[in-house]
Amino acid sequence: MTSSTNDILGQKLFDGKTKTIYSMIDQPGLICIYRKDYYLTSGGTLSIPGSRRTSVDSSVRFNQQQQQQHLYYNNTNNSNNSNLYIEMPGKGALTTSITACVYEILREASIPTFYVAPHRQPDMFIARKCTMIPILWIIRRLANETYVQRNPGIVNGHRFIPPIVEIYHKRHPLIYRRLTAANIDDSLDSSCESSLDEEDSDSDECLSSIWSYEQLLNAHFDVEDLKITQTEIEYMYETCCTIFDILEHIWMVKKNCQLIDLKIEFGITTTITKEIVVANTFDIETWHVLGIVHKSDHH
Repeated sequence: MTSSTNDILGQKLFDGKTKTIYSMIDQPGLICIYRKDYYLTSGGTLSIPGSRRTSVDSSVRFNQQQQQQHLYYNNTNNSNNSNLYIEMPGKGALTTSITACVYEILREASIPTFYVAPHRQPDMFIARKCTMIPILWIIRRLANETYVQRNPGIVNGHRFIPPIVEIYHKRHPLIYRRLTAANIDDSLDSSCESSLDEEDSDSDECLSSIWSYEQLLNAHFDVEDLKITQTEIEYMYETCCTIFDILEHIWMVKKNCQLIDLKIEFGITTTITKEIVVANTFDIETWHVLGIVHKSDHH
């Protein structure tokens, strides 16, 4: 980070493998998110039969000659379970650019989000401070291998009309907290935050089994003194479906690609007036897309 950045940054609230989150001086309701250039290489690949396959979370997207092989291992649980990270120059700026682009689209659609504005440094952006709701929503248009393994009888590449929505409980939601003498030891010893900071996958260790609507309703979550009732759950569900419809259309029209699946998370603002907002980073790990090949392309 450049020295000119430090004039607005406050305390470091979170420091993980792929991002660092800062408070902002004289702006208690805002945070600044810095995306790092590290990429987790142990994620699974997507397999869809038929047309040409494009997985936008693949490291192939980057020029391999530009990938500096700065590797380190993340030993969160034991020495036999190491996750390999590669430093990819420009990855943080690319991630931030994608995030800003998607959130501007959602802003035009009047969907409440935590995104505020880009930062003058290309790998940072400003967002509203919020407490995360410990739920990951996955919207699927096509079934991938992971889904098929969990649901015998569904073939790989099956098209869901309308898209299905899956609910995952996150055991260790990210909490932006000020480090104090009382909690610093817990922060250093805990693997929860570092595990969560690994780019989410369907098999993320921080995710429990898929929840039903009734399980989510009966969980009686209370986040920032806002109870998550049927009204809030239905709002998040409808917002997920709306966002998927918007991004699916844009991927098809602009890039001739089918949006296969999409991950969305919500947070609740820490302001006096509580608001549920979309609060995840949209980047190359958030979705899978499939490039469409027409028959004429083979001639």
